[in-house]
Amino acid sequence: MKKNAEMVTIAIDIPTEDYNKLKALAASRKLLIEELIRERLAEHLWVPNEETLQAMQEVEDRKDLIHAKDADDLFNKLNSLS
Repeated sequence: MKKNAEMVTIAIDIPTEDYNKLKALAASRKLLIEELIRERLAEHLWVPNEETLQAMQEVEDRKDLIHAKDADDLFNKLNSLS
């Protein structure tokens, strides 16, 4: 969320059971319910740019993947590409 963004208040009706689950999830993450909702909403409103869409498609198509046996091997292989 942008700092100093203009805010509006919304009200929604949800089943008590869902509210209790939301409250428990927020508490487990040490967040306010509104913070958890904003976080989740941001995930659904995010629209990737063209470069990101292309990168996501390449991963889905398994194009130019780098295979490594562990993290050190991966970073060594990535460093050798530069």
